[in-house]
Amino acid sequence: TWGPLEKVRPLLHQVLQGSLEGVKEEGEPPTMKTYLVVLGLLLLLKNEVSPLTCFVCDNQRTNLRCLRFRECGEEEVFCVTAVASYEFGMMTFKKRITKRCSAFCPDLHMVLGFASFGTSCCQRSWCNIWGSLGERNATQ
Repeated sequence: TWGPLEKVRPLLHQVLQGSLEGVKEEGEPPTMKTYLVVLGLLLLLKNEVSPLTCFVCDNQRTNLRCLRFRECGEEEVFCVTAVASYEFGMMTFKKRITKRCSAFCPDLHMVLGFASFGTSCCQRSWCNIWGSLGERNATQ
């Protein structure tokens, strides 16, 4: 199944067929022009073809337990990381990490004594790999 590519399937087929018509010797590769056209088509369709993919986990102690990922729904345009922890000086106790796809970007950053909670958002596939709050700007 071609899925979202179904619309451009005839064009893609025509481009690939056209590039092979000029091949004189068996095994000669398609021309550079063909590769550029196909690459251009794929780049144009990138957003339609590949949905956002985010790392997901719920209330994990370490980022190593947050390496599962899933494709987000059509309305979910952000990868969100939420980190809660208790800190005393340079030491962190009871850190908890939650990652998920989201339709919105919650901008939460709170420090209450030793406890802190914050979120970060990003909009590229696999962008929420880190277990820290590095990317705070939702457009990154």
